[in-house]
Parts: sequence; C-alpha cells; structure tokens
Amino acid sequence: MTNLKNAVRSLRIIFALGGLALLGACGNAAQGTDSSPLQSISITPAAVTITAAQTRQFTATGQYDDGTSATLTTQVTWSSSNAAIATINAQGIATGITSGAVTITAKFGPISGSATLTVTSQFSAAVNYGAGTNPFAVATGDFDKDGKVDLAVANNGSANISILRGTGMGIFGAATNVAVGSSPQSIAVGDFNG
Repeated sequence: MTNLKNAVRSLRIIFALGGLALLGACGNAAQGTDSSPLQSISITPAAVTITAAQTRQFTATGQYDDGTSATLTTQVTWSSSNAAIATINAQGIATGITSGAVTITAKFGPISGSATLTVTSQFSAAVNYGAGTNPFAVATGDFDKDGKVDLAVANNGSANISILRGTGMGIFGAATNVAVGSSPQSIAVGDFNG
C-alpha cells in the first residue's frame, strides 16, 4: 500500500512539473518576441462611418516593449459601447444597427485600444424643394433624357406643373414651371413622341 501511495505521489509531481513545462513552452500571448510585454493596442480604422446594416472590418495590432508589433484581431475581446447602435463580433466585424456613434474596443488582458464608429441612416435628411402653389401630385421620369431621375409636380393652386431636374445624386435643381391650365390634379409620365 505504501508503494502505491509513493507511486501516486510521484505521478502527481511528474504531472505538476509537466504542466509547468507546458505553460512555459506555450508562453504568454501578450508577449511578443523574446517575451517582450504587450504595451498597447491600436485599432484600424481609427474612425469610420457606415450606414445601418452595413459592416466594417476592424483590425487590432499589438505593440510590444521591444518595438515589434503583431496582429491580434482574433485574439482580443471586441466590444461596442452601445450594441443598440452597432455590434461587433469576435473576428472584429462591426455591423451598424441604427444612427449614432459608438466606441469600439479591443481588449487583451489589461491592455485595450479603441476606435470610433459612426452609423448613419440609409437615407439623408429630408430636403424641401420649391414648386408652385398647392402641389397636388408628383411623378418621376427622365424628362430631359440625361439618364437621371427628374420630378414633375402638378400645382393645383398655380395652374402649372413644376419640373425639377435631378443631378443623379438624390438632389434636384430649382423648379421650372410650365403653365397647363386651371387646377391640375394629377400628372402622367410617358414617352409621348417616340
């Protein structure tokens, strides 16, 4: 029985020493070459804007005491300061949810780095364009054959139609008014002359 106890004790010591040797061989991921400690983490891009539902890859780079650096993107813990605005997964891919700004953080032990992510809506703010009096109906078409969408507005109160030429970037020029008779209430679009 004593021999059995001694054998078990010897095995425990061997396993303990083997475990320490294994830990020493693996090293610490927070150390660079020659066991240099991690000093800081930088994130690229440092500041970026995306729209809701769009994604963006972030990269974490560790800077070490000995002047070396290494990519740590999949080794850090990523977080967003507000998951209702944007989320980020373990691979550093952020997804915009709704308009706002968040701080994206990459953390490895006590060391962290951060970046700014701004999420905008998929639509720009509303822009009001002038037309005639009491606009009643609107239609779209390429009225000047430039390949860009234009607007036509039937103005019931001013007895005309306003044509607003598009720039192709969601912006329209000033209205050109064409008299059409009293109280237009609708408008139709088509290629009437071939």
